[in-house]
Amino acid sequence: MAEVKLPATRSGPRALRLDRDGVMLVAAAMVGVVMGLAALAFIGPIQWLESRLEGGAHSLGSLGVIVVLTAPMIGAFLTAMVFIALPIVARGHGVTWVLYAVSRERSRLPLRLGVRQWLGSTFTIGSGGSAGPPGPLVPIRSPHRSGVAQKIWAAPPPIT
Repeated sequence: MAEVKLPATRSGPRALRLDRDGVMLVAAAMVGVVMGLAALAFIGPIQWLESRLEGGAHSLGSLGVIVVLTAPMIGAFLTAMVFIALPIVARGHGVTWVLYAVSRERSRLPLRLGVRQWLGSTFTIGSGGSAGPPGPLVPIRSPHRSGVAQKIWAAPPPIT
């Protein structure tokens, strides 16, 4: 019986006939979809916490004032616990850290930064703390994008 040779198959970008720019475009689209879902996953718990606090304040009547006054303190305490549980050496805060990492550290950001920012910001904003979701979304999403970029595209050398 004669041996049958199958043609070599291509996999990955070669199968789709993508050049380096095409691979980057597909990766950027995938990261965009994942990060859009991450933004929804960040804002969803905040809205849930806010609605629970509002509902609790209304249902308690005059005692609801206590809920309104203590909620930001409880949120600050939970945020502090997150920061103690997930320590990192800070080189700035929020967006400034991301900008520093892009310009000086070849876009390397620890994944712990995203998790810490996600949980801390959720507790702060959801409990009525003085912050908003657009600022924390940058450092929450950046470590993931940094990891993808490191694997797909060689980062430029740091500026000295």
